[in-house]
Amino acid sequence: MNEEDNKNRKELYTQLQIFYEDIKEKFGSLNCYEIVGVNFLCPQDASRYKDEKHEQACKPLVSYITNKIAYIIKNEV
Repeated sequence: MNEEDNKNRKELYTQLQIFYEDIKEKFGSLNCYEIVGVNFLCPQDASRYKDEKHEQACKPLVSYITNKIAYIIKNEV
């Protein structure tokens, strides 16, 4: 790997770290279970997810992340 590749990799890692920290600050974690509070291996939790958690937790998370990524791409941050 040449010097330019190393520089680009470091910039990317820095941007990703900022992105991760932003998500963690907004949602309290990067871990799906911690954010949603659903154990998908448990049938009762999985059913509860379908009934209430999708709209409350996942939809805002996915929306936030996709908007953030679109902003980054558009502005080439």
